[in-house]
Amino acid sequence: MKRLLILLSILAFSFNSFGKWDRLEGVSNNEFTYYVHHESVKTVGEYVHFWDLTDNSKPTKGGILSVKIRKQGDCNLNRVKPLSFIFYKQHMGKGSGDPYTPKDSEWHYNPPESVASYELSYVCTAAKLIVK
Repeated sequence: MKRLLILLSILAFSFNSFGKWDRLEGVSNNEFTYYVHHESVKTVGEYVHFWDLTDNSKPTKGGILSVKIRKQGDCNLNRVKPLSFIFYKQHMGKGSGDPYTPKDSEWHYNPPESVASYELSYVCTAAKLIVK
């Protein structure tokens, strides 16, 4: 219970807005900064759908500086499934992106206290606040 209260406090007060992207504090570091597009968080049946963005401090070998991922999340089982990707050679998803949609995306279970688990907790909390 104490852990849940701490997490909710962090989620409620510890994110910075970068345009329409909410920065996930506490998990971002010198290499990667993680964001969620709060307005994209939608409940679809028993799942939550949302966009996230990872901004790299240095380009990958392929020159990628940021990636947006459309995800489907299962709040009850703490798992996510990537639905589509857009890769960018500029920070914060700027410029023209290179889209990729996997044919058969699989569920990934989030390890405890991982970035993915923290992110899913954030969007699941946000989804409960959305008025349909």
